[in-house]
Amino acid sequence: MYINPALKKDLVPGSQVQRIDVWHSPSDQPVKLAKLLPAANARPWGEMGAVGYQGDDKRMCNHNKECGYSVISREHSDMFKMEKLAFYGPAVVEQVMQFKTVMN
Repeated sequence: MYINPALKKDLVPGSQVQRIDVWHSPSDQPVKLAKLLPAANARPWGEMGAVGYQGDDKRMCNHNKECGYSVISREHSDMFKMEKLAFYGPAVVEQVMQFKTVMN
């Protein structure tokens, strides 16, 4: 599970990982700036938390927190704020449980 990750948008996990859910917000400014960090070329810093995963690895599943949800999340990791956690906590668990059911 990646929540507003400051990672390169095309970064994929190791082969042992079965699935990654990427929760992102297009308005997330801190992760947009991450690709500008001086060490960005040496480290996997990037804007995945704003744009979601951008690649063709089928294990990656994007969730745009500004679209399609009854509670909108625009700020960096604001889904952990009390007023939003009541919605996003169960939404995240639901995704995990759906994947677990598919795997069993």
